Amino acid sequence: MFTGQIVSAFLNNPDAFGYAVRFARILLTTGFLFGAFYVLSNALQAMGAATQALVINVSRQGLVYIPALFIMKAVIGVTGLVWAQPAADLLSLVLVIVLYLVTVKKCSRTQKNTLC
Repeated sequence: MFTGQIVSAFLNNPDAFGYAVRFARILLTTGFLFGAFYVLSNALQAMGAATQALVINVSRQGLVYIPALFIMKAVIGVTGLVWAQPAADLLSLVLVIVLYLVTVKKCSRTQKNTLC
């Protein structure tokens, strides 16, 4: 919403300013997903699914993000480096949803009406 004003607090070079505003908007495209990602990740931890929670916490910035950097740069170029973070966020959200559903299904089979 106030991307230009926020970026102008840090930059005054007109060439860099245009890139920064565009890149900030790209990075913010998946910001609304953080809530669901962290709730499901914390739910996995609370259910005692330590391995799944570890995979999720490592995936967003490591297992998913680093390959996304290389793939997106090869496909889109330098702008792909910026799009790699939203892509990693989206893929990590899909991963946490899948692991959460698998864990809930497994817990419901082993213990009826109780937490895992």
